[in-house]
Amino acid sequence: GAAAGWLGHDLPKKHGHRLDLYLTAATSLLWIAFCAGARFFLTGALAGNPTGLLALVDEVASPGELHNLVNRVSLWLVLAAAAVPLILVALKFIPRPGALTFAQFLAMTVAGLWMVIGYYAAAGFLYDSFIIPIFSIPSNILQFAGGMVIASPVLAAIKKSGFSPPGAPEN
Repeated sequence: GAAAGWLGHDLPKKHGHRLDLYLTAATSLLWIAFCAGARFFLTGALAGNPTGLLALVDEVASPGELHNLVNRVSLWLVLAAAAVPLILVALKFIPRPGALTFAQFLAMTVAGLWMVIGYYAAAGFLYDSFIIPIFSIPSNILQFAGGMVIASPVLAAIKKSGFSPPGAPEN
C-alpha cells in the first residue's frame, strides 16, 4: 500500500517521465520473471513426477485432466506475462485526457502484482508446496484486474470531486 501511494501520488511530483520508463521496465521484468519461473516450476513438476503432482491436485482425477489443467495454467501465465508489460506501455504512450495519470495506473499495477505474488508465497508456505499455489495465480490475476476496473472510476470520481482527506498535503 505504501509503495502504491508513493508511486501514484508522490513520485510524479518529484521525477520526470524517465523514471516512469524505468519503473515500467523493472515492474515488467519482475512480472515476466515471476510468470516464467512459475511456468517452468509447474511444467517441471509435471514432467518429473506426474503421479506425485496428481496426488497434490484435488481438482483432477486423471493424468489427462492434470495435463489439461497444467496447459491451461501455463497459457494463463504466458498471456499474463505478455499482457501486463504491453498494457503498461500502451497506457504510457496513449493520451488519456481527463483520465488517471500513468503513475496512478502504474501504482495500481504494482499493488496488484504484489498481491498476486504475495498470495502465491503465502499459499506456498500454508500448503508446504510451491507447486499447488501456481494453480491459483490465474484467479488472483482476475481479482487484481477486477480491482483495477473498480478502482479506476472510483479514483477518477474522487479526483474530480476535489476531495482531500484531512491532514493531506496540498497539491
